[in-house]
Amino acid sequence: MVTQVYSNYGDVFRTIRLQRGFKVTSFEPELSKSALSRFEKGENSLALDKFCQALDKMKLTLTEFEGYAEDFRASKHNEALTQLYPLYYRQDDKALKELADYSRDWSFALAAKALYHELTDGEFLTKAEQSRLAAFLLEVVDWGTYELTILNAVISQFSVGVMRLLLTNLQETAAQHNQIFHFSRRVSQIYVKGIFTLIQEGEEKAARELLVYVEDFTKVDDLFSRALIYYVEGCFGYRFGDKVAGVAQIREAVHIFNLLESEHHADFLREMAQRYLGITEEL
Repeated sequence: MVTQVYSNYGDVFRTIRLQRGFKVTSFEPELSKSALSRFEKGENSLALDKFCQALDKMKLTLTEFEGYAEDFRASKHNEALTQLYPLYYRQDDKALKELADYSRDWSFALAAKALYHELTDGEFLTKAEQSRLAAFLLEVVDWGTYELTILNAVISQFSVGVMRLLLTNLQETAAQHNQIFHFSRRVSQIYVKGIFTLIQEGEEKAARELLVYVEDFTKVDDLFSRALIYYVEGCFGYRFGDKVAGVAQIREAVHIFNLLESEHHADFLREMAQRYLGITEEL
């Protein structure tokens, strides 16, 4: 049989092989030690019949293996995703640049690149990159941690019109999940970031509309998200209303994050308000 098994299955195969106590020599003579080693390292692929024989040796069907592979990819995604925001909030632009340059996942690489731009030169992704991301995100109907994290990272990269399309799509497709705590928190964070961008752009009406929605969406007992909303309300007030009251509210929100022992968030939000809203007062 000439059909080839993708070489990125090798990492998954090796994990299962070790978990089940098989050696690289356990599949000989049908599959040589050298061929299996190269497959597991991603250096070559395997003929499907050889691969299925190896799976059979481990009492595993191809369908079962593909299920393991899907879980494995998801865990790898999640492992990578957990790196993004700690680096962002610590303002570690060099590490974000490395993630952007070396990730094999195009959407994750662009998410890291977007966050890198936010922390450094303030540039935007290219039009082609924005279009590719927008097409991907507008097709999402079943939001998971991965898709939400990507959207959160890149939402401020788009024009106001595209941003509103993306947030509307999220609002329509994510409402069914708003009772899940970690899900509703992530959605609230995306809206807060979008609102902050609209405030920067002077889009008062659009920012107010999204504020109303996210206030209703966010759980009352989620102090972290409520503090984020309180912060962006202060930013809204500073930009479109009473600057003195706005600064006072932003300062109080930053203080709440310090009380929550989330000093890196407090430092980050303080700097964002000063950098992008031009606030010179002590926060």
